[in-house]
Amino acid sequence: MISCTICKQPLQSTSVYCKQCDVHYKGSFLLPRLARLPSDSQELVEQFLLCGGKLKDLAQNLGVSYPTLRKKVDGIIDQLKKLQQDDMEKQNQILNDIEEGKISSHKGIRIIKEMNGEL
Repeated sequence: MISCTICKQPLQSTSVYCKQCDVHYKGSFLLPRLARLPSDSQELVEQFLLCGGKLKDLAQNLGVSYPTLRKKVDGIIDQLKKLQQDDMEKQNQILNDIEEGKISSHKGIRIIKEMNGEL
């Protein structure tokens, strides 16, 4: 689940847990961009990869025409570009906040790495 079932706004992760070493992390965590896509878009990306990246095969598997599938893929590309742009704006704001002393550089770097899927 990536959106609130009541207001439809994106959910924010606030804790993660490692089963192996029984460690809990609490804070505010950003999901990688692909994980922030709507579930139907995530499913299509998964199917695309499982088809070896071949849109023709994917269209056949889904029982839709190539132009219909191409339109859906273009929509996902637009969604990812929007998320990427939002992340760039947020990164710039984080860098400004670091410069102004509003947040520590350590925290700012952690947030930027989370946005880029590096943590």
